[in-house]
Amino acid sequence: MKNIATLAVIGLFILLCAALPQDANAQFSISQPRNSFSQTSNSNQQNKANITFKNSSDYTMTIRVLYLAGGLYSVVELPAHSSRTLYFNSSNTFKMKILASKGNEKSYHDGGELSVTCNSFQWTEGEITFQLSSYGDGLGPCISAQDFWSND
Repeated sequence: MKNIATLAVIGLFILLCAALPQDANAQFSISQPRNSFSQTSNSNQQNKANITFKNSSDYTMTIRVLYLAGGLYSVVELPAHSSRTLYFNSSNTFKMKILASKGNEKSYHDGGELSVTCNSFQWTEGEITFQLSSYGDGLGPCISAQDFWSND
């Protein structure tokens, strides 16, 4: 009788395990900022905020990401129809400056502000897509080349 009860418990355990999703991460759909409590536990995992910049145009894009208070954080070069991911280790607010170029044509733009959250419990994960239907249209207000290259 004891063996039958043991086999019944083992059988129930196998049935329950088979009913669980094979890829536990696939069931989470989390918008930014992401919550670390929804993550699979992994002591080696380091939470980093990230933004993927996608260029869906025929233009080459140069994105200058600057601290809102001034100073360059990073430059993201995006050839036509490409993407790059930029990682952040701490929370901050940034501003973007955009250069769209194709051949000898150049267009400079204020890309607006970007707020990033990055701490032990939440981190930003996002995507920004650049798409042009005509030269320079849709990237934000025009700025001078001098303003684009400044770190202010």
